[in-house]
Amino acid sequence: LPVFACGETHDTPRLAAREGGPTLSKALTVLNMFMPNAVPFINSGQEVFETQPMNTGLDARENEMFMLPKDDPYYGKLALFDLYQFHYTNPRRWEIPDMLDFIKPIRAKYLKEITDKKAFVPLYAENNPKTFIGLGYIETTRKAHKNILMVLANTNPYDQAYLQIGIKGLRKLTENQEMTGKLLFSTHEEPRVFSQFINYNTLDIHLGPGEVKIIEL
Repeated sequence: LPVFACGETHDTPRLAAREGGPTLSKALTVLNMFMPNAVPFINSGQEVFETQPMNTGLDARENEMFMLPKDDPYYGKLALFDLYQFHYTNPRRWEIPDMLDFIKPIRAKYLKEITDKKAFVPLYAENNPKTFIGLGYIETTRKAHKNILMVLANTNPYDQAYLQIGIKGLRKLTENQEMTGKLLFSTHEEPRVFSQFINYNTLDIHLGPGEVKIIEL
């Protein structure tokens, strides 16, 4: 069965209030759009980097109700129980909505593969396994040359990472021999031609702090 892919709910701390702040929030919002066999879920206020939780039900810290400045009229209040208003005037309020607008067509193109567990291939970086998440998908709609979609993320919100990522499994399943692809999206740079290979089966990847790259071969 499909599952909800979410970084926060109405009962948990806000992503933007966790270690990593808005950088973590952006990274997980993108990743959850491409988790295998999952339905992306965004909690109200997540899109404007809300820090005050709606409730202190799960994983709450001692200061969870006091994430806002003391002079904020909603300091110490919870949206599930008190008169509350989300901070939709946040200067960064367009970052996540604009990002989602950009990646929605990519998800739509590969929706069949994202929701088919047989099309999913996990990717690994031997030199940095703890902070790297790699999602690979093989196109299942064409019989000949098959596209490969890769979603690569550095979950460390503070430090960059230089990674060597193996794609031998993807190559075998698709017989895709391309050595030039497209960087369709990145949280840190504009789309461009992608050609960062160490060899036929290994990507040479730089990921900034909390960066997510989406690559198509």
